[in-house]
Amino acid sequence: MTAESITDSNLSLAMTTTEDQMTHCTGGTGMTSSYSFDVEFYFEVAVVLIGVVGTAGNALVLYAVFASKQH
Repeated sequence: MTAESITDSNLSLAMTTTEDQMTHCTGGTGMTSSYSFDVEFYFEVAVVLIGVVGTAGNALVLYAVFASKQH
C-alpha cells in the first residue's frame, strides 16, 4: 500500500466512527481522574461559599431594615 492509501483508509475509518462505537476508558478502575475530582470539589466549595456569603448579606440587609424602624 502507498502512504496515500493508508492515510485515506485511516481517515475514512476515523470519519465513520460513531459515538456508539467509542469506548471511554477510565484507567480500568472505574474511577474518574484526580483532576476531574479536584475541579468538582472546588466548584462545590465555591457554590457553598457563595451561598454562605449571600445568606449573610441578606441577613445584614434584613437587620438594617428592621433596626432602622423606617420600613
